[in-house]
Amino acid sequence: DDAAAGTFELRAAIQHRVAAARMVVYTSGYDIGATSRPSEPAELLGANQLSLEYRFFGESRPAAIPWPLLRIEQSAADEHDVLTKLATIYRGATIGTGGSKGGMQATYHKKFFPGDVDGLVAYVAPNDVIDGIDHYASFLDQVGTDPQCRANLAELQRQALLRRDELVPMVVEYVGLGLEPWE
Repeated sequence: DDAAAGTFELRAAIQHRVAAARMVVYTSGYDIGATSRPSEPAELLGANQLSLEYRFFGESRPAAIPWPLLRIEQSAADEHDVLTKLATIYRGATIGTGGSKGGMQATYHKKFFPGDVDGLVAYVAPNDVIDGIDHYASFLDQVGTDPQCRANLAELQRQALLRRDELVPMVVEYVGLGLEPWE
């Protein structure tokens, strides 16, 4: 929180279509990799995309990394600073997105700077807490009140795993991604 204590560069990539188009802010939660491709929301909307590396990951790191100082508020502030500077160029609606840790970061960005994004598409945004308690399992244990419904759902999941070899090709064909089923 103290720029006088030192700075480092934050790696970003912009896929520019048209300045007036929407902007999708994509956060991976880690690095942005050697190449950056449009996210699903950017593709669907024909939007510009800003891909941001998460602080202290990839190339966005100081020489000595002060891990105890890594906080979600700081990464959200990084994104806010970049978007504030780009707002003079890009004036369309802004949508945040990301998956897993990137989905979490997109959600935190919206929490700390709600005016930065007009919408949010968070793919799998687990809000994990390191406290030794499995909050997901305890939550799922409380969902629903019909024991037979819960038993039916458990059996459906079990059968899906047992029949994975049959189901995966059907899902791949249905989705139409042209991907080979994984082993």
